[in-house]
Amino acid sequence: MDRKNPLRCFDRRYFAWVTPGLVVLFALAFFGRRFERGTPARIAVAVLLGIVMGYIIVLTVESIRRLDELQQRIHLEAIAISFTITAVLITASAFLTKAGAHLPHWDVGWWPFMAFTWVAAALVRYQRYR
Repeated sequence: MDRKNPLRCFDRRYFAWVTPGLVVLFALAFFGRRFERGTPARIAVAVLLGIVMGYIIVLTVESIRRLDELQQRIHLEAIAISFTITAVLITASAFLTKAGAHLPHWDVGWWPFMAFTWVAAALVRYQRYR
């Protein structure tokens, strides 16, 4: 693996395990829409979605654990930055909504945003240690 690549933990092996999980995640999300809110079937699909998301998160953490200490530190700092940015935006949007602003509901859309900011922060933090 390329030591200069801060995202090397996301290799072919990682994507070979995560891709089926993502396919199941999206399939369950679309399948779950067929049921009324609050029905046992929709709740069961939501539980399955949570389990699949947990699987993807565990695979991601395991992938990062294979890195050396410097790369792990870069990812830890990047995750902290991403968490902070996402938390500020979620909190600000909640305050704005309570104040009467009409904002779109992101729901699980925050996850891709957090992942994007994590990758961006990892690339920026990597420059510091280069």
